[in-house]
Amino acid sequence: MFSVCVTSKFVAKHAVTIQGVDETPHSHTWRVEIVIEGETLDDDGLLIDFIEVEKQLDTILAPLANA
Repeated sequence: MFSVCVTSKFVAKHAVTIQGVDETPHSHTWRVEIVIEGETLDDDGLLIDFIEVEKQLDTILAPLANA
């Protein structure tokens, strides 16, 4: 079994309401990890192009960053 792990971080605000009391919105650094696994490698000896995975992850996370 082969695996590729790609991680990223972004900062976003959140707040919760507990027992009717609104928390002050505050920021956290969120960490995202993607693990892709497979049984075989391609002709170049790669499971997947991790640079493309990084680009796709950046696209997915962009709307969440600094929100």
